[in-house]
Amino acid sequence: MAIRPARNKIVKTTREKVARAREPRMKVRVYSPDEAWALYNERAQTLLGMSAEEFEHAWERGEFLGRQEETAVRRVRMIQSHKPTE
Repeated sequence: MAIRPARNKIVKTTREKVARAREPRMKVRVYSPDEAWALYNERAQTLLGMSAEEFEHAWERGEFLGRQEETAVRRVRMIQSHKPTE
């Protein structure tokens, strides 16, 4: 004869797993275009010592070839944003 766990325990455990799976694991913040550009510009200044516009021009000219894997360059590229239209 097999020993079976109580049905209530199985249901409770499954419900807990489902509840945990539904909880957000990351908090995501959605920025307005102006906020996104300001953050991008601030990070470019802080991490690379140049404005976002200077960074974009340097990237287009190929000044970061061979440096794409540097942490500072990757962090700026990850949050790259378009300049909002005025």
